[in-house]
Amino acid sequence: MSDKPAPWDAIHTRAASLSPDRRACFALACAEHLVAVEKSTRGSSLREMLSEGWAAWSGQTGDLAAVLRALEPREGLDEDEVACVYYALDGVARAGPRDATIWASQRAIDAAYARVPRSEGAATFRPLDEDTAMPVVQSEFRWQDRVLQILETNADLAEAGQQVRS
Repeated sequence: MSDKPAPWDAIHTRAASLSPDRRACFALACAEHLVAVEKSTRGSSLREMLSEGWAAWSGQTGDLAAVLRALEPREGLDEDEVACVYYALDGVARAGPRDATIWASQRAIDAAYARVPRSEGAATFRPLDEDTAMPVVQSEFRWQDRVLQILETNADLAEAGQQVRS
């Protein structure tokens, strides 16, 4: 077993150190970005749910508990984009807990790893370092880093929220 930190550890550490409202914003941004990248057939309904999450995050009234209940029985909750949206909305509903933020970030990262091109018929997995070096994964790490930089440096949270929206 390696003592080397996982490639996503630094992102998660930074995200966890944000204030609860900034953590919730980061999780929503990760989910919105992932839904935009994946372009699945569920995208429309997930974007609607995220709109409700952004509204609740900005202080508007809404019933995120009902939205979360609607997501829970979905068979797709094991899929990265659905789970990412669920964790992001849960993060808003529970005022930015660290675990929801980290899980939203991780599901977006997992989806990037899943988009790494694979050789047809490959019988073995490549080492994590090789997959991590792939452009699609590096792009996700850079994107999350930029969002964290905005949330870490912008004193005006509403403005930061506008900047991180996909």
